[in-house]
Amino acid sequence: MSRQISLGYWNAESIKTDTRFGKIKRFLKQKNPDIVAITETWLTKEETDDKKELDGYKLIRKDRNHAVAEITWLEKRVQTDRRK
Repeated sequence: MSRQISLGYWNAESIKTDTRFGKIKRFLKQKNPDIVAITETWLTKEETDDKKELDGYKLIRKDRNHAVAEITWLEKRVQTDRRK
């Protein structure tokens, strides 16, 4: 039996502050999507993944030369095969 997958998308225009990141945490808690894709994070490469980890999700990030362009969180039960 297959199950539907729910997806959340957010053009964040920064998740650098606790306030901005908190909005995403609340969204996840309310909607509980399987996959969340965030664009325009404005994070730099110096900002490590551990500061943006979320319980129950694994983090995938796509860096640009000077910043992090996208972050995707997948529920840990979602199987992935990351391609470059």
